Amino acid sequence: MTDPDWLGKDQITPPFGGSWDDANSGLESFINNGFRLAFVAFGLYTLLNFVLAAFNYINAQGETKNLEKAKKLVTNSVIGLAMIAVTFIIAGVIGAVFFGSWDYLLNLNTAISDIIN
Repeated sequence: MTDPDWLGKDQITPPFGGSWDDANSGLESFINNGFRLAFVAFGLYTLLNFVLAAFNYINAQGETKNLEKAKKLVTNSVIGLAMIAVTFIIAGVIGAVFFGSWDYLLNLNTAISDIIN
């Protein structure tokens, strides 16, 4: 006797040309790549802020206004990097506690394919 198809995988087509058997295709992969792109963009933006802060510090010529601007850029960049790191840490802890794997939520393809299957 075969198991009933509780999810209706036989009647429903995967989104965006994906496949139920291939976790690296379809909407999950698109969202996962979007998150990766966003984190890379945040990192590059932070790097740009560090470079601008260094430029402002070098060209401050002792003016407190420019020094404060450079310090503010560095502070905001460090806070932004810390927030990105905390996001990864929280996702890892939630994945470890609830799903038994640190990278469960960080790898969206695996998480969604486990839910579907």
